[in-house]
Amino acid sequence: MNDDKAMTKHQVQANEDDAFRQHALREMRESIERQERQRAHWPDDLRLAMTKLANLFPTMHGVPGTDPWNVDQLTAWLNTGAPSSGSRWAAMFLLCVWNPRTNWHKECGVKHPKSGKFDLGLAMHAWDQQHIDAMKEWIENPFFP
Repeated sequence: MNDDKAMTKHQVQANEDDAFRQHALREMRESIERQERQRAHWPDDLRLAMTKLANLFPTMHGVPGTDPWNVDQLTAWLNTGAPSSGSRWAAMFLLCVWNPRTNWHKECGVKHPKSGKFDLGLAMHAWDQQHIDAMKEWIENPFFP
């Protein structure tokens, strides 16, 4: 009887291990498929992907440095009197996607914000629904240059 109980425990453990492996494999496949769908949403060329993302923001249409993507032109535009608060935060979001580690104020001379980083809270105060939807498009289908 002890051998039967031990065998049963062994079989239960083996079944649990198999179920865990199957679950892990399913999760991995789903993750890979999700990443492929997200990546397919944007052009393979990251500069073209940045242009496509920039064009989702209504206040970025026609902004220097967005089409074609050029960081130097975009940061120069940020230092002109042209940006509204909404377009300024859209540009800062784009720069954050391009390189989240850069302090755009210290390293590239962007006058605002002083932190040199995108601030979601401040952006949300300045943005309308179209800008929020543009950001959500990237959140749902991120790419990383």
